Amino acid sequence: MNALKLILAASMCGSLNAYTVAITSVVFVDETVVPILLPDSTPVPYSEGSIAIGYFNSFNVADLQVVDYDLLLGDFVQFDGPDSEVPIRAFVGVPGFAGVSISDPIPKGSDSNFTDENIFVLIGNESSLEESNSFALYDSGIMFGEDNELGLGGTEVYITDPVDGLVRGSIVGPIDLDLGVIFPSAIQLQKVPEPSSAILLAFSLAIPVFFRRSRTR
Repeated sequence: MNALKLILAASMCGSLNAYTVAITSVVFVDETVVPILLPDSTPVPYSEGSIAIGYFNSFNVADLQVVDYDLLLGDFVQFDGPDSEVPIRAFVGVPGFAGVSISDPIPKGSDSNFTDENIFVLIGNESSLEESNSFALYDSGIMFGEDNELGLGGTEVYITDPVDGLVRGSIVGPIDLDLGVIFPSAIQLQKVPEPSSAILLAFSLAIPVFFRRSRTR
């Protein structure tokens, strides 16, 4: 195994007696990295922002593509409990690179609510998802499993090929972060609309419906 990959794996090791999900945008330190950017196209500062994993109680992917952030956050069931998000960082210490892990026991045969649920990755620009005013959402296509008889278990979520999995946010690129390499793609967080903007949007969408109904009377 490549030495850099060994270092990354070591940096993401979680608890030795819990189900651990490793989330990374870095496998090798080269052009395959997918940096995470703020809406202004600058990378999220090292060890700032937040990453959480979990599943959604009632929303499907089609819902998640359009629902307001507050509603999305309210439906999100966070792995390792509420407020368990971790800062965006990786072993290389470069802004915008993610290589983190989140752990919580899922005992074998426990009928946990997480078992067999699809793992979603929710990314915010602040240390708390509730305080974040820009975000991205990634559908891993991987399901939560269970710990084995020894209390060990886990999986890895790679966000190095975000084209199919990105539900909210944008894929942008190529990106030059002055690191001596051009990154073909990056994930850019999208802004959470201001309340007034959301109201205006809802009003503008309602007007055509009102006129269509008026014409049919």
